[in-house]
This record gives sequence, structure tokens and C-alpha cells, in this order.
Amino acid sequence: GLKPSDGPLDLAEQDSSLETWRQEARKLALQGKEEQAEQIRNQILKLERVPWQVLAGDALDELKRSALAAGDKKAKLLLFEYALVYRDGSLINALARDGFKPATRTEKGLKLLSQKYFFAYTVRKTELLEREVDQFGVDFRNVFNQTPLMIAARFGSAQHAACLVAMGADPSPVDNAGLSAFQIALEQACSDPEYASGKLEAIYEMLEPRDMVVQTDGRLVKLDNRSMEFLLLNLMIAMVYTHLGERVVHGAGAFTSGDFVDALQHFPEALVPERRKQRAYISGILARNEVSRAERYNRRLFRRVKHGNYVIEPTLSLWLEDAWRNVYDLLSLDALGYERTWHGEAYAHQLDAHALRKLRAFRALIEDLRAGVRAPGSVATAPERPARAAEPQRPPRADAPKLVQLSLFERPQASGQDDPDPQSGDPHS
Repeated sequence: GLKPSDGPLDLAEQDSSLETWRQEARKLALQGKEEQAEQIRNQILKLERVPWQVLAGDALDELKRSALAAGDKKAKLLLFEYALVYRDGSLINALARDGFKPATRTEKGLKLLSQKYFFAYTVRKTELLEREVDQFGVDFRNVFNQTPLMIAARFGSAQHAACLVAMGADPSPVDNAGLSAFQIALEQACSDPEYASGKLEAIYEMLEPRDMVVQTDGRLVKLDNRSMEFLLLNLMIAMVYTHLGERVVHGAGAFTSGDFVDALQHFPEALVPERRKQRAYISGILARNEVSRAERYNRRLFRRVKHGNYVIEPTLSLWLEDAWRNVYDLLSLDALGYERTWHGEAYAHQLDAHALRKLRAFRALIEDLRAGVRAPGSVATAPERPARAAEPQRPPRADAPKLVQLSLFERPQASGQDDPDPQSGDPHS
């Protein structure tokens, strides 16, 4: 095992090997040898605990109580900043209804937010960031429970992301919204055409996992990162907070192929070929992987809630932090919001009430589908809601179900058949 030196360390040698020790601590942590990794952090890297309170769990609940129930002004400001970071439309709307005026001018708030909390990521040089990493570690959490790599992804800073990856940053953790650094980059790209066309390509491969293992319908499915299924599932996760609330309140009710056509139109050709941005192609991938579809290569990733409208399959689980976690335990449907339109106080109140009813109905639909109450194809507007079924048991451990390996080289082709799409697990994709 690892045995730290009892004698003093040569400072020059320590400085030159700091990166090696960071990598060693990371390697030990991944192997489950947390005690030895902690020894390196404390005795060699001499990392400090962050001096601020990280907004997660009980600390976040207390902030919400202070801001929305007790009306504390400082708490309202911090909660507003938190809501901006996480695109939490529900909190922003709640603050606006409570008379917090900055919640009606989010663009101004976003500019101030970057200056106040993320200055180190807005300058070209990485010295400020490296100082923080030397002090707190490469995967430390800021006040909003984000790692440095998540923030670099948010700003699309390839230089900062490359620096962090070289220092051993872990791209797999998720933030309070359930998004990884890769999914945060996709979220930004789907909302900002300039980010998509000018920043995404430089950081995409640094953050992209090689594959994604999901558990759905009692089996394990491994999605290769070259497949369109991999991209669409990650896009759907990334677009939950930026698109889904609007679709539920003002749109058709869920994601459509048009949402992905719009999101992908500014993605570089090197990442997504033009033919993969076509509506017919995307519609085919969504339909072929719908949970009730009788299709040989169906991965059962999506659920059709009505014609042309899809959500992530509610029973789907992801492997995260050594455990299977349901996708809707990671994503917060309570954070879904909508664009508020002011046409006088009375009309605004009626609009809010209508929007909140639609969001509640959508959350109920997802909960019931997850519990197996509603049949496939039922919609959120169903007049009656059946009694809730008992919560199903947790999915079995990774070694129980059969692993369905979806890779490029898995399926032999019949003579004369066209070459399969190199980024899809299906020869017909």
C-alpha cells in the first residue's frame, strides 16, 4: 500500500511531482482506496476544505425556506443566483411571484453572476484557477455544488478544461441538476448558437465519455459514443431545464424531433454530420428506440407520451457513483419552468395557475409511468388518475442482467447491404 514519507519532502521535488500525486490520488479513489487517496491529499497535496457553505441537501432546503417563507432579502438574492446557475425556472418564477424584481430581469443577473463567481473562467490565463486547485483540489465544489470542470464546460473554455483534465479532473460527477460536465456543455450549445458553433468542438472530446451504460426494461445497454442514440439521450437530459418546461406549458407536451433539429443546426459538421440533423433521421431514431416498439435493435430509451412527443423512458437508470440511479431521481422535474408573460396582474395570475397545473400534470404522468400505472401511449391530460401502484424494487446489480453490447462491429452485414452508420448501433440508422 501507499506509505507517505516520515521525513520532510524536498520542496523542488514536491513542486515538480505535484501533478503525479494528483493523478495517484485520483487513481486510488477510483479503485475505492479512499483512505490512501486522502493521505495524499492531506499530507502531500495539503488540500484545504472550502471555506464556504456548499448549497446542497439541507443547506439548500434552508436557503429556500429563508428566501421564500421567511422573506430574507440576502437569502432571496443567493437563491436567485442559484436559480440562474441551474436554469431553475420554477424558483425564478416563485421569486418573481414573491415580488423579487431581479427575477424578472434574468439577463442582467447572469452578467453580474459571471463577474461575482466565475471571473477565473472568463480570463484567458489559467493561473487563478490553478491557485484554487492547488488549495482545494481539482474536483472541489463551489458554493453552487459545481466542480471546476463543470464551470469550464459552462463557459466553453477549452483552455481551462484542458488544464483541469491534465490535472486529473474527473468528468463523471453531476451537479445538483443531475448534469455532468459533458451534458452541461450540450445544454449550453443547445441554447446558444455561438457556443455551439464556436466553442463546443474544442471541448467536446475532452468531456465526452467513451460510452454510456443504462439499465432499461430489465437489461443493460451500452451505448457507444459514436451512436446517435448516445447523443440523443444526452441531448434529452441536457435540454430538460432549457426546453421541456416550455414544451409542457406552451408547446405540444414533450420533446419532438423538431426540438433536436433546432438544437443541432449550429453543431459543427465534425461532431454531427448534416444528414444526422435531418428531422426524418431523428424521428426514426426516436421511434425505433421507443419502449413499446417491436424493433430488433430497440434500446428502449424513450417513451412516447403522444404522437411525435417523447420523454426519457421513466424506468431508465444510469450507473453513477457506484450505484444505479433512476434518471428522474437525478433530474429535478420540480425545476421545470416557463417563460412568464406579463399582460397585467390578473392575466399573469391566471397564466401562472394554468402553467402550474400543466407542470403538475406532467410530473404526475412521469411518476405514474415510472411506477407502471399508466399504459404506454397514455397522455398527461387523461381525465382520471388511477391509484398509485407500489414502488418497484431497485434494479438488480450490474452483474445480474445480461449486458447488451451496442458497438460498431457487433453485427455482421448481409452481402450487398450498405455499410452501417459509423455512429449508430443500427445498420439502418
